Amino acid sequence: MAVGRIEPFDLDKGNWETYVDRLEQYFVANVVKPELQVPTLITVIGNDAYNVMVKLCTPTKPANKSYLQLVTIMKRHFNPKPNMLAERFKFRQRIQKSEESIMNFVTELKKNSKQCGFSEESLRENLRDQFVCGLINDDIRQRLLTEDITITFERAYKIAMSIEATEAFPEGCTKSRPGDNRQEMVRPATAELQHIGHTAGARGGIRGGRMFAERSRRRIAHQYKYGTSGTSGAEKPYGRDTQGQSGGEVPITSNLALSSGVSTKSDTDNPIGTPVSSLKSM
Repeated sequence: MAVGRIEPFDLDKGNWETYVDRLEQYFVANVVKPELQVPTLITVIGNDAYNVMVKLCTPTKPANKSYLQLVTIMKRHFNPKPNMLAERFKFRQRIQKSEESIMNFVTELKKNSKQCGFSEESLRENLRDQFVCGLINDDIRQRLLTEDITITFERAYKIAMSIEATEAFPEGCTKSRPGDNRQEMVRPATAELQHIGHTAGARGGIRGGRMFAERSRRRIAHQYKYGTSGTSGAEKPYGRDTQGQSGGEVPITSNLALSSGVSTKSDTDNPIGTPVSSLKSM
């Protein structure tokens, strides 16, 4: 049973060199013998590509040529030798586009350098130079320009990627886990705490205001801790009254109530729900 499948060659979008690379790996995976490589090539390239091959080989039939000859003939037709100077001009003009990531920019740079005729050593140097010059972020480029001339392309790429990642997630704005919205809740919670001092007195006098402020504080603390607005267990009182009476659990007066302007007057001095103004007549 054959391993893998080679689709017909696409005359409009296909790259002949890439197609041949895959075909030769198909030969290896399926242990295709040399004498069967030409028949296999003719079979898999498809009808349209075979018609082109027949015209290029005229008056000889493709089956009468070697595998290497057929590959070379098709390569000259589909991938003619480019103008090296034009390709290098294209490479030098390539800069990072707006909204293009550094990773994608480097991928395109390498693609454009393929037909420039650079040697292995000069390729790394030219990639480094064009990479630094073509960066759209001035801060990253200035950081790389402080490096010595001996800096490699790989090192420059690593530094740029690190800075890009840092700018994408600045300190103090990252989330500890997916869906965690605790950081975003800090400022709204602070605003709500400040608002409590103005609204507590309207919720049933001094004691009613204290209870409302305490419940609000615990609810906000619960939201910040668990990243949810759930109130499970948040409405339970924290302790008993100062006299230790059973069933006399009342909320402990918090710093929040003090800072909000809510009176800390004893509950025995002000019955539940009694407005402050009514105390004078009592």
